[in-house]
Amino acid sequence: MRACVLSVTVSNHPGVLARISNLFASLGINIDNIATVRSRDRHVSRVRIQAELDDEGVKRITYSLQQLPDVIRLDKVRTRSKRFSYWSAAYGLFIAVMGLNLVSPIYAIYKQQWHLTPGMLSMAFAAYAIALIPSIIITGQLLSGGGFRRFLVPGLLIAMAGTLCLLFATSYPMLVVARVLQGISVGIFNGVTVAALTQLHPRQDRRQAAMVGAIAVTAGNALGPMMGGILAQYAPYPTQLPYVVHLLLMIPGLLCLISSRAELSGRTSGYKLHMPILPRSGTKTFSVAVLSSFVAWGITSLYGSTIPMYLNEWIGQTSYVLSGLIVAIVLIIAALAQFRSARWKLRSMGLFGTLLIGAGLLLLVVTVHTGSMICLCASIVCVGMGYGPLYAGSLALVNETTSDEWRADVLSLFYAGTYLGVVLPAIGLGLMTQWFGLQRAFDCFAALFVVFILAGLRGWSRQKTG
Repeated sequence: MRACVLSVTVSNHPGVLARISNLFASLGINIDNIATVRSRDRHVSRVRIQAELDDEGVKRITYSLQQLPDVIRLDKVRTRSKRFSYWSAAYGLFIAVMGLNLVSPIYAIYKQQWHLTPGMLSMAFAAYAIALIPSIIITGQLLSGGGFRRFLVPGLLIAMAGTLCLLFATSYPMLVVARVLQGISVGIFNGVTVAALTQLHPRQDRRQAAMVGAIAVTAGNALGPMMGGILAQYAPYPTQLPYVVHLLLMIPGLLCLISSRAELSGRTSGYKLHMPILPRSGTKTFSVAVLSSFVAWGITSLYGSTIPMYLNEWIGQTSYVLSGLIVAIVLIIAALAQFRSARWKLRSMGLFGTLLIGAGLLLLVVTVHTGSMICLCASIVCVGMGYGPLYAGSLALVNETTSDEWRADVLSLFYAGTYLGVVLPAIGLGLMTQWFGLQRAFDCFAALFVVFILAGLRGWSRQKTG
């Protein structure tokens, strides 16, 4: 079975759509979508019909349509594999997220060129998440009223606009504008992609779709800073070339999304935006998942915001590659951990991830106080191994335990809580560092997150979902 789009020219007579629908019903074929466009000739209309058909079904329906008296001609039959659309959506998410951390190792250059304070850099880092949260809430709901392609194509175009702003940035405000555009783009992708992957999956496997979405996010976050650091260190034009390469990588993603024809079933009219609602039956499960995702992102984001600003002081020299590699290695380890733990029970993923990321946080505290590279490397391994299963398990827990009716609302709230884990710690730690110094600020940060980690362990220990 594959998604097929049939374009039919018909006489513009009353009841023509009903007769076409009855024909499909008589052949046992379900229509996913049907739309009519009136042509210049008011006596003729074009009908676009979308359905899932195998080869035999295509032959039967094309022959039967041509026998209807209202059908003037069958213009064309287009087929698009859902697999192509599935991986197009996943690549779009990957390449959009890649741009978020592409700038991480380049912050050190901006800090020197524009004389930025730690608070300003933290605000620039977190600006994308401030725009991302409302973007997720809006697009996640609107997906219920139409197909995914009409969101992801504009989403990738907005990502391109953000990268272009970074390419031509000459001041701090332009950096912030670029980050806001990136936030809107990734908000669109996060609000749409997991739901799209779930419906485009051959078996509509919620857990596997969530895992693919989580791996795409992790891989994008990993490769972005690695590429940015290498190009900033060794290639000419360190504040331009990384963004040119990113633009080139987005072009095939845009072309794939444009050519994807599969759409999602859902309400097509009468749908209104509303504040996301959390069903009472899933409150406890959701609380565990969103708290865990908040912790995972809050700690991991430090390697892209705070740590690179002080790395040069610890090693005694400027290294954009090392700044980028630190973020990349954390997330590469996380991606590998996600692959390894994909078949675990969700409870095991949550407990293992929480314990490891807690150990990584304590090692990071020691690093801040001593500047020890050994402790930094150990924290990278622990946080990466913890973040991978903790974030993927949290997302899978939400996606697996939420019904289709509530999925848009619950995923919107989940991502909103997740990205608050990027915004609040980054801004708070940046401002506290500016006022009290890194060590005191980090001690307060760690103490607060230890409380969250203990609450997460308690919640996961009570989960029974496999």
